[in-house]
Amino acid sequence: MSKLLSYDLKRNSRGIFILSFISLAFFVVLFLTQDIYRVEEDASGNNYYVRLISLVGIHNFIFIVISILMPFFILKFKMRKVTVDQMYSLPIKREHLYLEKYLFGLICIFIPYTVSMLGAHLTALFNPNIFNVFPNFYYVIPAYFAVGLLLIIFYTLSCFFFTRCNSMLDGILVSLAAILFLSLLGFAILLGNSGGAVKATYNIINKLNIIYLANFLGTSFNCLIENENLSYIRDNWDLFIYLGIYVVIAGLAFYGYLHFNKQSKAENTTGISRSYFAYRLWIPLYAVAGGLLIPNSSFAFFSIMVVVIVFIYLGILIHLRSVKLTDKIYIAAYGAFAVGLLLKLLFL
Repeated sequence: MSKLLSYDLKRNSRGIFILSFISLAFFVVLFLTQDIYRVEEDASGNNYYVRLISLVGIHNFIFIVISILMPFFILKFKMRKVTVDQMYSLPIKREHLYLEKYLFGLICIFIPYTVSMLGAHLTALFNPNIFNVFPNFYYVIPAYFAVGLLLIIFYTLSCFFFTRCNSMLDGILVSLAAILFLSLLGFAILLGNSGGAVKATYNIINKLNIIYLANFLGTSFNCLIENENLSYIRDNWDLFIYLGIYVVIAGLAFYGYLHFNKQSKAENTTGISRSYFAYRLWIPLYAVAGGLLIPNSSFAFFSIMVVVIVFIYLGILIHLRSVKLTDKIYIAAYGAFAVGLLLKLLFL
């Protein structure tokens, strides 16, 4: 496994260098030239800072996107018959092969992440607009490890869901569907409904949303770096519990990634993705979310319901690659949609 990892690193060293250089150059220029704050004056004549942009947040967001997309490149061999046959013929155990690819992807993420974060924040010390406002730059160190943990979680989830599929398109769609589901579910609840239970339900969904947790960590370290303000963290301390839940979920996803790929067969490549962690899971869940999205007004009710039904049908077509659908499939998909409508009527 170490020889294969060394080979992959040497073969892709130019790409890793280019990604590191581009990310470093982008953030160095951004941190040197961007005004982060605007100084304003309150009624008493005292100056205070108004944040214009969160450079820490931008940096985190870009590398979260990279961590989600990375499996699409390092594991693409699994989606073509020629390349999967070549990889499976190597004198290495299947689980070691996928472990090596997993570690290789992490390295491809963390080298540019480390270089850009270290370089950009050191450069920021030469920008008076940042240096004068940020007296607590040492908080960048724990921020590095906290965001690094988030990158590992996003990357692991993407690896798992991508490899549960048998084609490139299926893998990309299922991975994005899995990671974005709670964000879209919260949006559906908030947009399609009104009432006292909506806000409480939306808040619970948000706390279970990994993207929301990523924003929480970014905001927390912004507060610490700016003025060591702990009030935001104290007010949202329970989110660390939900972050711990995602650490457990990522651990299970990593186990599933190795376990299921150990048993994967090359002849399934490019075939229909029949895993219960792929379309069979996410089409019904999105159908339920579609039911929750339906608003109360009659015109919008029917128009949005038609759009949701069409999207459910398109998802099934992409999954099965056929327009001939059985009654069982219709019942499962639109039954889930009916469940969403029922939940809306009963609770929201």
